[in-house]
Amino acid sequence: MTAAPATRLTPRSPAGISIGQAVSEADLAEAAAVQHHAYQLPRPPGPHDIARLTRLARTAHSQGISLVFLEAEPAEEQIYRRTGFTDAATKIWASIR
Repeated sequence: MTAAPATRLTPRSPAGISIGQAVSEADLAEAAAVQHHAYQLPRPPGPHDIARLTRLARTAHSQGISLVFLEAEPAEEQIYRRTGFTDAATKIWASIR
């Protein structure tokens, strides 16, 4: 899935939910909790998750990156499609055992 600089990524805004930029560690902790819920992760987020989000909080396109590429599990693709990412390719894994 990809998103070019001209792609307008538009997160869904369900009723009663506001979307904003995370500007504090508390904001990032809340974002990590939402991600863990969305991806049904078995453990609560910890300091390593907040550190990861801190590194990702920079906007890739504003850093001169012309294309954001991500891989998503089939069950997760819908999350990214709703924000504007589009399918670019299908990945095929092969293994000789």
